[in-house]
Amino acid sequence: MSAFSVTEPFPSEKVSRQFGSVKGYYRLAKTKAVQIGLNNDWLKAQGLVSVKEQRVITLPKRLRYFLLRDNELTGRVLQISLRVIERTLRVHCPDAPLKAKYGGMTYIHRFGSMLNAHLHYHSYLIDGLFAQTENGLQFYKTVGLTQKVIQTAQETISKRVLRLFVRRDLLSSDESEQMQIWENGGGFSLHAQVTIAANDKKGLERLFRYCARPIYAGERLDRVLNISL
Repeated sequence: MSAFSVTEPFPSEKVSRQFGSVKGYYRLAKTKAVQIGLNNDWLKAQGLVSVKEQRVITLPKRLRYFLLRDNELTGRVLQISLRVIERTLRVHCPDAPLKAKYGGMTYIHRFGSMLNAHLHYHSYLIDGLFAQTENGLQFYKTVGLTQKVIQTAQETISKRVLRLFVRRDLLSSDESEQMQIWENGGGFSLHAQVTIAANDKKGLERLFRYCARPIYAGERLDRVLNISL
């Protein structure tokens, strides 16, 4: 998936091994050690110093019901979306060879800011492609990636995802066709207006922490008597 090879384990794995903890990732990630470990130095060691764009993929409420209950389907929809985005990047990197790769990572969010059920994807992507050449690793930056291009990619994602739901008998063909003519993209949205300069290390760290907020915002939850969280 990525042009980078991860040479170090994820910090929470280090903490788990070092302290022999049986806590899961979410609880370990709240510790001081992990929050220090997931900093720009670690990101740089993974080759993520040039991450520039955040893409947020949101889906219609009608589809979220199924996605929240089917992890395999959630992964399939993400795969479809990233393939469309990759093809878009390739079209707008005309000088990149066919073997060029794009890199990034995705956080799957299952809740909104009010803990409402709202599955959506936050993807960090390099705004270009990498390829190994005779002169070493070469970066090919995208050109002409306008809002109109993003809109076209969004429409392609919408059509392919709806076809998937029809094939799985989760939607009828008529329902799929109706959703494609709804206003505001039929509930589909591909937001790609957040960019981080390659040398903006603090901005990059803030962006990563923002999208990892289910991990870092655990201290905002309190148990009130015997009421569920």
